Parts: sequence; C-alpha cells; structure tokens
Amino acid sequence: MKKIIATILFTIFLATSVGAQELYLQKRAERRNRTISTLAIQVGSVALNAVGDALLDRGRYEGNQNMMAWGHAARAGSIATLLTVPLVIDDKKDFLPFIGSYIFIRAATFDPIYNSVRGVDWNYHGNTSYWDRAWNKAKMPPHGEAWIRTWALTVGFAIQINYN
Repeated sequence: MKKIIATILFTIFLATSVGAQELYLQKRAERRNRTISTLAIQVGSVALNAVGDALLDRGRYEGNQNMMAWGHAARAGSIATLLTVPLVIDDKKDFLPFIGSYIFIRAATFDPIYNSVRGVDWNYHGNTSYWDRAWNKAKMPPHGEAWIRTWALTVGFAIQINYN
C-alpha cells in the first residue's frame, strides 16, 4: 500500500514539475518575444524619425519637394510605430522602463542616423539645438563620442532585456 501511495505521489510530483517547467519555458518565450518587439519598435521609431528629419532638412536646403514628402512620410511612420506600443505593453508599470530605454536608444542612435542621411560626418554637431551645443562644449574626440553612444545603446537595450 505504501508503495502504491509513494508511486502516486511521485507521479503527481513529476506531472506538476513537468507542467511548471513547460509554463516557465512558455513565459520565457513570451518575455523574449515582447523584448524583441519592444526593442524593434524603439529602434525603428528613432530611425524613422531621424531619417524623416534629415530628409526634411535636406529637402528644404535643396528645394526638393519630393525629398520633403518622403521626410514627412518617415516621420509619420515613426509616430505610427510608437502607436503600436500598447499592443506590446499591456501593463502600466511597463511604461517607465520603456521610456527609459527609449531615451537611451534615442540618445545613442538619432544623431548618427540623421547625419548619415543628411550627408555629413556621423559625429557632426550643429549649433542650434541644446543637445548639439552640449556635444560641442564637451570637445570630445570621435572615439570618445562613439564610446558614449555605444554605452548609451547598451544601457537602453539592457533596460528592456533585464526588465522583461
């Protein structure tokens, strides 16, 4: 009798542990998919916004209406990309890490993308925005700026990966 009860208890234990492991693996896959989706939304939105701004500025400078139209389309795509966030993030407490991650990713990638589309050096800084003025005041060599931008991108990715 004891052997039968022990066998039944062991079978129940095995079944529940296998079920728990399956649930854990399923939740891990869901978290990974949500992380990938969130990072794709953030990087895509920043890239589209940078491309849109660069095309608008370049179109105004060259007087090219077609380039300006593509710039408006890219900026609209950036906003449309951010509008998909509620489809991925369904809990209010998930928005704070999203915003923090977005800020770091934007700080790391916006200027290099904008400058490459605009046709200037990746580390060029103008003198109109506060952001550009701060970079100009820092008088940093290009490798130092690249290090800071790489660090910011790593932090932005790490916030999303570690939070989810």
